[in-house]
Amino acid sequence: MKIIGGDETMLKVFVPYTENIKNILDMLVHSADGISDVKVIPCEFFGHRPPDLMLGETAKDSYMSLMVERWKLLPQLIEDNMGENICWLDADCVFNKNMNSFCKTINEELDLNDFAFQYDTNSYMSNQVNMGICAVKCSQNTLKFVNDWLSNIIIQTDRVAGFPQLEWNDWLSKKEEYNVSFSILPQTFGYLTEGCVIYHAIGTTDKMGALNHALRLFS
Repeated sequence: MKIIGGDETMLKVFVPYTENIKNILDMLVHSADGISDVKVIPCEFFGHRPPDLMLGETAKDSYMSLMVERWKLLPQLIEDNMGENICWLDADCVFNKNMNSFCKTINEELDLNDFAFQYDTNSYMSNQVNMGICAVKCSQNTLKFVNDWLSNIIIQTDRVAGFPQLEWNDWLSKKEEYNVSFSILPQTFGYLTEGCVIYHAIGTTDKMGALNHALRLFS
């Protein structure tokens, strides 16, 4: 893993990416320019992405395998930031500079909970959690929760479309065993609703088109 940047005075927003989606990452980084309390920190990882694999093709086994490599980064980030709040963010997102409440909302949610997630309208998600926006209060409890979940998905062979989002939703049912809690962020975190704070281009393979559309609305 290669991490670029870092600043102790801001909410660290870690964004995993592979080289072939650098153009999408650049859009995200640019969209955060001028948001004073957010520091986007790109984290490059080197999983194998077939050249014909598009973002959002979650039903392909190659995509699922790539996601495992991606999630392997998170435990170390939690361990490195013990006692702090961080955000783990998909690259196919853009901030709305006109709604500078991302850091404030995340910190308020993590004052009361150990995790905060994007809401997902997909009823197949048992807790309607989308991991594309994942805020974490870094502690030994959250580290163990994530490590144990990761150990579980690494060995899982019966993968279906939605892996490992479905598995994460189901794993949240174990929250009491790990003494952790979670909240779901308002729909302004992820969806193009009125007052959208950050947009996440889910449900489409035309990520560039969706992100550019959101940025036009934000301008």
